[in-house]
Amino acid sequence: MVTKMQDNNYKVEKEVALEKLADDINRHIGIKLGQARIKKGKTRQEVADESGVRPKQIERYESGEQRVSASRLFIIGDKLEKSISYFYEGHELFRNQPNDISKETKKLTLDAMECFLSVAIGSPEMADVIYQHIRNLSEIQNNNSHQVVRGSDLVL
Repeated sequence: MVTKMQDNNYKVEKEVALEKLADDINRHIGIKLGQARIKKGKTRQEVADESGVRPKQIERYESGEQRVSASRLFIIGDKLEKSISYFYEGHELFRNQPNDISKETKKLTLDAMECFLSVAIGSPEMADVIYQHIRNLSEIQNNNSHQVVRGSDLVL
């Protein structure tokens, strides 16, 4: 029998784990944003002007200091000619996972991502689009396919 204290401890541990996952994803997105900007030969000022934010904000996104909203990431990605999926590519959560990982573990990972998106994104519609994209990527991995799904393939 699970006591109320054990249940509360589990909830706190889950929240801490989700927050660490969110921070790690934010840093990854920031690194990818900086790489895309540099590859395009653009300054932070140029990306900021095109995206409707200040250069300091772009710097904070790139450092992972501040989270990029899904809608802002979509706008910045468009200016850098990158799909939303580009910013997630290469993160350990989205890499091909060994076949010995259970379906239950994969489902829990997707459930954690859904929780993160619903809290961090702020827009239920955009969170749902991103979550569905993540599920599509997971299904592709499960099928051992090397097909790449681009964010531009999504219908908003």
